[in-house]
Amino acid sequence: MNLDRVFSDVANFVQEAAAPAQVRHLIDRGVRIAIAQNGVAVLIIPKDIQDEEWQAPQHLHGFTHSGTGYQRPKVIPYETDLQRAAEILNAGKKVAILIGAGARNAAVEVVQAANVLGAGVAKALLGKDVLPDDAPFVTGSIGLLGTKPSSDMMQNCDTLLMIGSGFPGPSFYRRKVRRGRYRLISIPPCWGCAIPAK
Repeated sequence: MNLDRVFSDVANFVQEAAAPAQVRHLIDRGVRIAIAQNGVAVLIIPKDIQDEEWQAPQHLHGFTHSGTGYQRPKVIPYETDLQRAAEILNAGKKVAILIGAGARNAAVEVVQAANVLGAGVAKALLGKDVLPDDAPFVTGSIGLLGTKPSSDMMQNCDTLLMIGSGFPGPSFYRRKVRRGRYRLISIPPCWGCAIPAK
């Protein structure tokens, strides 16, 4: 069975070890990629490799050794982009916030933004654990199994701040933005769909 093909659709990193000396480097690289991309890493170790004795990678010219650990880079937006986003959000009369898994380490900031903007917060499925459902401004989940308050808020808002979510997908938002239904500010990750609000 070609395990690399089986996992290629669901994993960000799929590699098969060809020698015991590769295993350490593949593990380090797989873990770094999985953490950086919030994805899945798969390392395939064939039985014949498992039966061989491990050897430390040799120090040869042109061979790069990997290091352990991963530190996410600190991404700081341009001042002009922050100013533009603030102007759009401040001009909104009915601001809604949609959070996903990308907001997981920013719960305090989401609450502050909701308070300043007077906005309700809907949660995509992967962002369900970011804020408790019983917070007064949280409307619950969106989507097929979402709540009516979340659906109403998303349909009736004039400005949407999307934080760390790609739900339900860029085509949905582009249609609404083009029709002038509302303005959108997207803080990645969002399927590469940072849509400029005009």
